[in-house]
Amino acid sequence: MFDRIQKSFANENIALQPRFVTSQADWEAAWKTTDSTDFIFIGNPAGIEGWNKQQAHEFAVAYTTKLTLSAWDWLAPMATITITKVPEEQGEWAGKVAREILRGTSPSMIPVVINHRWHMYVNTPLLMRAGIELPSGLLVNALEVYP
Repeated sequence: MFDRIQKSFANENIALQPRFVTSQADWEAAWKTTDSTDFIFIGNPAGIEGWNKQQAHEFAVAYTTKLTLSAWDWLAPMATITITKVPEEQGEWAGKVAREILRGTSPSMIPVVINHRWHMYVNTPLLMRAGIELPSGLLVNALEVYP
């Protein structure tokens, strides 16, 4: 997963400095080593032993000083901005592809495509804590997070 994210960011000339951790204490310590970074991308904590979402949220509230991003809606309470997939788009695409295959198109002829729709969550309290003001145009369709 990280390789895909890193490649996506690299396409925009953004270099990532990963911090892979196995415990919540390591996650918090890694967060505190980001002083020289422009932003923090919060990855999926699925492999973190003893993960406690409430503790992570409280930590984020206490230590957010810059832009923090996530791609999972359940991590929105600890990120300033979260951008997630719209599941309906994937279902619509799967249905379209299934029809193409039933009409005789070889699956190898169907290109891999990127999502075109997303949900954006904005965590106003964390943005304020970090001193970040977003352009109003960016906020038009954003969903506000109330942790």
